[in-house]
Amino acid sequence: MEDILPNANISILESHKDFFFKIGEIAISEHGMKTALRNAYSRNEILEVHQDNNKIFAQLIYSPRLEKNIEVEMKGWKVGDHPSYCEYVENIRRIVGSILKSYNKRYSSRFRITIQTQESTQPTLPPKAHKAFESFVKLSNKEVLHECDWKRFYYFVKVVHRYRIKKTSQDILRLLLNSGYPQSLADELSSLFDHLQKFQRTILNSYPE
Repeated sequence: MEDILPNANISILESHKDFFFKIGEIAISEHGMKTALRNAYSRNEILEVHQDNNKIFAQLIYSPRLEKNIEVEMKGWKVGDHPSYCEYVENIRRIVGSILKSYNKRYSSRFRITIQTQESTQPTLPPKAHKAFESFVKLSNKEVLHECDWKRFYYFVKVVHRYRIKKTSQDILRLLLNSGYPQSLADELSSLFDHLQKFQRTILNSYPE
């Protein structure tokens, strides 16, 4: 299963325009990279940083909602060629990390890239849903589910719907695989979860008792 890619950001003390100008100049003069400043939707601004002969490039993203935080994203992989967590982080450090190191040296600053850990990228559940899910996981047969196992799973789905917990079938698939279920059963249960959630949102809401 594909890794979830981490969030990454740089906390700055100056205006994003000054930061982008200085970072861009260092990328070009000291690292031989190419840069491009782009305006995205809303008031976002994006500084792209490209290395020669490398299709993978960095985007430093400013958004007014983030105030003094600059988001860091890596782009350039082909469709269907999803990077692993480690590969993605390695590219952040190789391109953005090297420029930021030069920036800190020149301006006597201590800016750093904060990268989400791989563990924290995994989906989690709020307390009530977590309790129902753990009850299912700990008591169920992970090879062939019995009637009581199905009841516990249905109860978990009911709790998710009752408390309007927003989880996708992919989230449930990851939770099941992380809990030791084989791929085939995890696929079946996550697909069923999605079907039951749609059933409860549409049928039960359309035809209340």
